Amino acid sequence: MIQSFLNEGQYKKNYTIITGASHGLGKALASESAANGRHLILLALPGSGLEGTAKYIRENNYTEVLTYELDLTNEQALYDFHNWIITNKYGVDALINNAGTGGSIPYAEALADYLNNIILPNIRALTIVTRLFISELKKHDHSAILNVSRMAAFRMFQRELTVSHEI
Repeated sequence: MIQSFLNEGQYKKNYTIITGASHGLGKALASESAANGRHLILLALPGSGLEGTAKYIRENNYTEVLTYELDLTNEQALYDFHNWIITNKYGVDALINNAGTGGSIPYAEALADYLNNIILPNIRALTIVTRLFISELKKHDHSAILNVSRMAAFRMFQRELTVSHEI
């Protein structure tokens, strides 16, 4: 269960940012957060069904749900998102880095572009988003960062290293 945080006065509302929120674990984390009274800012790729997820959560909870579609591999889009948060004075006291991707090609056969498609959302985007919001999170007495990792990140590979996607 996700801990509910107190509004601390600087902003009208505090929000939880959830990346990769349109389906799967991200959608479940968003639903659970809303059930615990959290206001949400959901992020996902354009055209991934994010508005449908937001609509479902709004209809089943008494919480505000904002959406922002972006490609996490686009570095400028991460800065634009951060500026949108600051410009609109949305307080952020929780960040759930859930977005990620993987593959199933043996590492020795994977081309650089293929590896970049895994590294950019899984490592670079997570690092940049966390760095952009760390000062915002530190403004609150109670704040949290949850970084979601795929099971393949903890798996031992025998004979060959495979870049795989497993949830």
